[in-house]
Amino acid sequence: MTVTDIVIGTVGDAASDDAAALGIALARTLGAVPVLAHIRPESWQAPGSGRVDAEWDRYLEDSTAEILDQTWARHAAALGELGGAIEVGRHRSSGVGLDELAVRRGAPYLVIGSAPDGRPGRIASGSTSERLLHGASVGVAVAPTGYAAVAPERIDRVVVAVDTTAHHSQLGSILDLAHTHGVALSLVTIVRRATRIYGTKLGPTAESDVIRVLRDDAAASLARTLDTVAARGLEGADAQVLVGDDVGAALATYDWRPGDLLACGSRRGGPLRRVLLGDTTFRILRGATVPVLVLPRAEA
Repeated sequence: MTVTDIVIGTVGDAASDDAAALGIALARTLGAVPVLAHIRPESWQAPGSGRVDAEWDRYLEDSTAEILDQTWARHAAALGELGGAIEVGRHRSSGVGLDELAVRRGAPYLVIGSAPDGRPGRIASGSTSERLLHGASVGVAVAPTGYAAVAPERIDRVVVAVDTTAHHSQLGSILDLAHTHGVALSLVTIVRRATRIYGTKLGPTAESDVIRVLRDDAAASLARTLDTVAARGLEGADAQVLVGDDVGAALATYDWRPGDLLACGSRRGGPLRRVLLGDTTFRILRGATVPVLVLPRAEA
């Protein structure tokens, strides 16, 4: 899989630096060009307001240039090394504008930061991420708050969250990417203790027995998925079932590394070639401590 551009959404804040750091790491890993992108509002068009509109347009141009210049300056060395580019789009919705820009440039992934005031090391959703995670045409990678301070030079491992009940066609691009660029691959499946089992008639081990069955079923499904991965020529991949009272607790049991990227698919009932956040993916975003890439749903 050849990736030419990685689009990085920026508004000039700390979250934009987190996005830039992740986008640069992805671009370096994939041999792609990091594209700093800003979506500015469209000019105000009203009858008889030519002068006011021109002044507003100049303000938007100046503000856009300042945002992009400042973000570029903070990441100049890496962006220069990778042949980085700048792109400005116009749309009243920054999410829609970024998606359209990524499609126009043929970029399979776009990168954004978390919403302001998010918890350090965690992903917080805002208006732009909500729009992109419910309808983007390309994969959406979200950097945790503060990621710029700990970002690696490149992505060393992709950890794929596998839904053992679903078709895995939407993850095919990640498998191809890992194979093409020599990125380590791991598979995980999450088993939640959704309910607690009480009652003397069931015996003291009823709950652990149920969890053991769920874990064994998930492990068997993961083993079959590993066979599929091996058939694609990807050797050395591993798999692990994560168990916890909730998705966050299950994710916390994994041995995460600084260069990890967690990848997951969209809701199965969503439209083809679009990102649509499902319940589990939403919980993964909330519980993750590494960047998360959400992929559009592909044809089965």
